[in-house]
Amino acid sequence: MTAPLYILFSGNGSKVPDRKTSPCSTRVKQKILQHLLKCRGKAINVAKGIQVIFEGLFAAESTNQKCKVYSLQFAANLISFGEKDLIEKLSKVLQTYITKLIGADSSEPVDVQNAAYNAIAKLIVICPDSFNKDVNLIVDYFNYLNAATPDLL
Repeated sequence: MTAPLYILFSGNGSKVPDRKTSPCSTRVKQKILQHLLKCRGKAINVAKGIQVIFEGLFAAESTNQKCKVYSLQFAANLISFGEKDLIEKLSKVLQTYITKLIGADSSEPVDVQNAAYNAIAKLIVICPDSFNKDVNLIVDYFNYLNAATPDLL
């Protein structure tokens, strides 16, 4: 049921030029992400979801603040409701890319950082083994909270 949304968001990647579709515009991506945020259970495709998250966060031509927030909210849903074994395998990748958006050296707006911290918190709950060895991330988080402005909290 949600497969066409994933294809519309990212394009189909077909090798045949006549059947190839390109990714949709930023406004359409925001609408698709709003619908993907409602998905639960079998409607969440982890592999396509990861692609949607990375395109929503890091695609240079079609990212804005709202798209990033929706992508991070979808990441939190994907982590919570996706297949646990796949999430555990991809936890390091998710951790690496989401932590690029947070911290004292981040230039992201407050609401993007809040959504990133929420996604990291969900990832910690689902995959605590990934974070047991990485105490620096937790120390950095509390140091950042001490120095944060009140609107971040």
